[in-house]
Amino acid sequence: SSCRLFREPHLRGTHRSVKMGNCCAGEAENHGCCAVPQGSCKGRAAQVMSILGLVLASIFFVINLIFSTLWIAGFFMAIGLPGAGIGIYIQFFCLLLSIIAFSLGLCCCTGERGWNCTSVFLLVLVILYVVAIACMAISHGRLDAMIDEACDEDDDPYSSNDNDCDDSGLHGVFSIMYACVLINAIFAAIAGGLLRSASPEWVGQGDGDAPPVVTASAADVELANTKA
Repeated sequence: SSCRLFREPHLRGTHRSVKMGNCCAGEAENHGCCAVPQGSCKGRAAQVMSILGLVLASIFFVINLIFSTLWIAGFFMAIGLPGAGIGIYIQFFCLLLSIIAFSLGLCCCTGERGWNCTSVFLLVLVILYVVAIACMAISHGRLDAMIDEACDEDDDPYSSNDNDCDDSGLHGVFSIMYACVLINAIFAAIAGGLLRSASPEWVGQGDGDAPPVVTASAADVELANTKA
């Protein structure tokens, strides 16, 4: 309330609460679903990117379910390619967490502290997406080398099966997996950066009727306590 803001100036402005730590510092007030700071271009951009990121993460998550990528991950691990399996597991759960993270910034945590926390959430997911790509790339290279070695051993110039070692399909599958991870990582990074950049613009939003915060000197505070 206005009275509480007047009595406790640490809730506003440069003195706002930092009890959640530096990463999630800021006013704890929630401004409602789909809200953005008034007149904020960065805030509107963050909202648009969050919506697009939420849609894309949802689409790719459904694609993962349709093509049973968790089963494919288990298959890769069974044939001695744990990197690909771990990478697929990571991107699957990152997509699920991305849906939650984008939803938080759009509806559940619209405020300075909420956007700061959401931005940290998204940037952690970006790091995990990069780890997923690295894991898949390691197994991709190993699998490619295994196929080339097998083809060299079975090389027969008189064989009619000239396309037995065509691995273009393999590269296509991995390219799709890389695209899935990379696209979502890019949107998570952009949305996270915009949310972090726009979060200070929440300060003072909705406090138009609140009285100004008066900063008293130490001497004035002591004099008031003496009179009391």
